[in-house]
Amino acid sequence: MVSASVFAEHAFRYEAPGDLLQPSFFAHGVEKQVVDIVRYAVDEGRAASSERYTVADIGMNTGYFSLLAAARGARVLAFEPQPTCVALMRAALEKPENAALRPLVTVTNVAVGPRSTLNVPSTWCSGGYQGLSHDAPITHNVLVLPLRSLLNSRQRIRLVKIDTEGAEIPVLDDLTYLVRRRLVDHIVVEVLPRNWEGRGTTFEHGTAVLEAIAKEAAHVFLLEDAGYQFPVNKAVLPAGASISGTVLSDFKMADLVANRKQTGGGCNIWFIFPVAAVS
Repeated sequence: MVSASVFAEHAFRYEAPGDLLQPSFFAHGVEKQVVDIVRYAVDEGRAASSERYTVADIGMNTGYFSLLAAARGARVLAFEPQPTCVALMRAALEKPENAALRPLVTVTNVAVGPRSTLNVPSTWCSGGYQGLSHDAPITHNVLVLPLRSLLNSRQRIRLVKIDTEGAEIPVLDDLTYLVRRRLVDHIVVEVLPRNWEGRGTTFEHGTAVLEAIAKEAAHVFLLEDAGYQFPVNKAVLPAGASISGTVLSDFKMADLVANRKQTGGGCNIWFIFPVAAVS
């Protein structure tokens, strides 16, 4: 068992048994960039207001980002379909070092998307599982619920982190309503076009949803540089944002989706939305 205390002023304890996501996984590459974004979004919000901001972690997995956001003062709504991941997170919250975080984190064993059920492994906590093979371990069904039914429609969300292995488009589609009402400040999402068709999303619809979200954003950034073969520029980040590695901007969603479809790769996109009062 390995532990990590991140950011001395807001420490937490995270442990990952076996071959699950160890703390070092979050110390480099795009995962470190997402760490930096969580830190920036929560800290910026805390500095601007005494309000306790909400972070929605959709596809929580082992819970590192949920713990991080709570440790920095956010109230966290974490959603994860795999029961082993949920059990690990609840165990983490029972650790004495994380006692102060318990009231701040709500973990729900549910998938997010169009209302249905999803068959998931009962004994795995793997972010990369795609369906179930004939020799899969014991499985069970979990509910799949639209995001609107899981969030207060008038609640301001400081950050939505989405990592759903190709099921992100229905989540983003559902978020569009809240984004247009200026109830979401930041979204960071892993986009996996290679999995869309298996999740019931066409490339045309996925591109259209991403374009609709981008239209509402003040800034759209592409994390890491995966050798994209289309026009893209190095980003100029907002004041106060310190994001490790390369961050890109000034690209077209259609170019990005076509490139990821061709290469079979994924990518992570960070949307920042203008803050406005809700009428």
